[in-house]
Amino acid sequence: MITPAFVQLISVEGVKILPEIRVLCGGICMFSQIYGNLNRQTKGMHLLLALLKEEFAYLTERRMDDVTSMEFSIHELIRQLHRERHEVIRALQGVRVTEYARMLPPEEKEQMLALARELDGVEQACARQSTQNTELSLALLDQGQELLDFFYSNAVPEQADTYNPRGAMDKQRPSAALLSGRC
Repeated sequence: MITPAFVQLISVEGVKILPEIRVLCGGICMFSQIYGNLNRQTKGMHLLLALLKEEFAYLTERRMDDVTSMEFSIHELIRQLHRERHEVIRALQGVRVTEYARMLPPEEKEQMLALARELDGVEQACARQSTQNTELSLALLDQGQELLDFFYSNAVPEQADTYNPRGAMDKQRPSAALLSGRC
């Protein structure tokens, strides 16, 4: 694994080491490990985008049971993607993927940067779709609350003393009034 201390040690001692060798210090398969992890993340993000679009379709059709089950799948996938991301961070010991890619040979560098760009693009698409889903679900919540308020206002009697303690309709007695004038 490459550590910032190791890179600093190399430059302090003045030892001339090619970038390719520096990249391989953590193991010969470090590129394969990082590239494979980013590839899995990219495929996972494509799947997440498909799930978010499906959730949006369920929201528009108001299939709330399907939305709920879809949410569980989305949360599990996000948990797995989070774990994959932390594996890359741990492997690179805090070095950014683009910085790591700059130390690679040109061919591997281009592969890594292209994959990082694709991953970033899919993440942005997921964020946009997630925002749309959130806005739609909040709009449906507001609409449902307004409908519930409307029904409640029409179901509750205007006068609070309409029902007696046994739940039956209370007979209203007219309030006292003064009669004046001729009978």
